[in-house]
Amino acid sequence: FLHLGCRVWSTGWPSWFPQPCPRAGLTLLYPAPWPAPPGDTSIIPESELVLKLSFKNKIRCLEGVPGEDTYFSMNAFLVAKKVYYIKDITYFYRQRNTSYKTASISWDCSKKFFEGMDIAYKKTYNLFVENNQIEFYRFLYARNMTYLLYRLIDSKQVNNEDRIQILGKLRWFFKLSKTLKVPACQKSLSILIDMIIKGQLDDAINICKIIGEMRTYMDVDVKRKMSKPYEAMYKEIKKNPLKDIASIKTVEI
Repeated sequence: FLHLGCRVWSTGWPSWFPQPCPRAGLTLLYPAPWPAPPGDTSIIPESELVLKLSFKNKIRCLEGVPGEDTYFSMNAFLVAKKVYYIKDITYFYRQRNTSYKTASISWDCSKKFFEGMDIAYKKTYNLFVENNQIEFYRFLYARNMTYLLYRLIDSKQVNNEDRIQILGKLRWFFKLSKTLKVPACQKSLSILIDMIIKGQLDDAINICKIIGEMRTYMDVDVKRKMSKPYEAMYKEIKKNPLKDIASIKTVEI
């Protein structure tokens, strides 16, 4: 980070981060509402950091909904003058799944989770449209579409009635698959998305059950791999840019 001249390290887990880092000349930025460790004056509060770096817009996580980190990160990318990609893994990502009361919000796939994701995805999508970066968004959409479908497929906390309401609310999101020309990464998901777009929600739920049952027999690593687009898919998106970007509009929240 020092070699690249970076002054900001973004993290949502201050208690896990090595304390010597600020002394090495880095500034910790807390995008989520976690306070800095008590008594640590080497860490600049977010509000001061925003002023110090002369951000034209205050970049904040969304409050009370999942997907808040994606919104923050994408907003930061869109206003950044430079972005460095470092392929090395520099943090350990943990999700609590001990019980429904203490589970991470990303683990608790209840109806409330999907309603929150609907808000987060709308706000994130609108960011890209407003900044004329819809081509960039297509890559994020490919990941989010697959992620959200498998969250719904694997969820044990929603019944059929909940699923119909969730899919009905999220139809706008899956319709983007056609608008943005981003196909599903598996044939089974392509069939499922077509049903959702056409409003055939009962049939879509039956497909969800079949896929969900199959996934109960899969290894965890296989399931995770399925839940992300393949490299070839990203390359295909890049090779086929959209022709009519001007017609793409924001969505109502």
